[in-house]
Amino acid sequence: IRDMRTGKIFAYDFFGGNLRGVLAKLPYLKQLGVGAIYLNPVFESPSNHKYDTGDYKKIDPLFGDYPLFSQLCSRARELGMAIILDGVFSHTGSDSRYFNKEGRYPELGAYQSTASPYFPWYRFHNHPDQYECWWGIDTLPNVNELEPSYLDFIADNEDSVLKYWLRAGIKGWRLDVADELPGRFIKHLHTVLKAQDPAAVLIGEVWEDASRKVSYGTERAYLLGDELDSVTNYPFRSMLLDFILGVDDAAQTQHRLTSLAENYPREHFYAALNMLGSHDVPRILSLLGEAPPQESLSIIDQARY
Repeated sequence: IRDMRTGKIFAYDFFGGNLRGVLAKLPYLKQLGVGAIYLNPVFESPSNHKYDTGDYKKIDPLFGDYPLFSQLCSRARELGMAIILDGVFSHTGSDSRYFNKEGRYPELGAYQSTASPYFPWYRFHNHPDQYECWWGIDTLPNVNELEPSYLDFIADNEDSVLKYWLRAGIKGWRLDVADELPGRFIKHLHTVLKAQDPAAVLIGEVWEDASRKVSYGTERAYLLGDELDSVTNYPFRSMLLDFILGVDDAAQTQHRLTSLAENYPREHFYAALNMLGSHDVPRILSLLGEAPPQESLSIIDQARY
């Protein structure tokens, strides 16, 4: 729900679903042949999307708690399935243990004082109210990923975020907005992750052909072996939908798919995270169900498409 004057969100709709429900569905997912479950962010945050992390080491109470999550990982492993977490490391939430703009956490946050241990994590232009944030959204303050204390917290310390959740039983991470993470940061995460578990995976959210991606003027090295094991395959989604919807014919679709196969190393091509939909794109049911324009429907009507 947005404030009509400012356009800012001040309340969220929550639609249910929790870790206990996922746990109960594991036998069904096993029957479907599912080998891995990628979860969108499950850490504590005030929103419904959870990309504004409040505490990297706490499961949001709406979903469950650490013992339940650990049980989910254990049971999934028994059934031959892996749990992959969403790592949102380019920014935190402003309402977080680290920034603490709303003052809800006991720690001294970066917003509250330059003496905060978290102050070096962020880029302030004029403390406290002017700071760099993700795409101008002030509830998502950007972090300096190469700040040593941040690297220690996320990767290097014995109780770092990466190691903490590996011990809980996860089998890897999907990196949110990989294009906005420094290559050195991704390489470092990859090194630490493989040292802990050589079979754990690091998947990057990349929307284009990852073999020739340029972001912020830098040619990325995602597929050279020391950064990402896999990437989100949005190009494949685009090819498939364009073919089904009649945008491209079979020859054009084959050309696009062959081009991607030629560009990607074999290991990455066959390990890509293929998808028909995600939280960032229109649902496949909407696209193929000839749904009317979104703005012409009520929220209740939208749920039918």
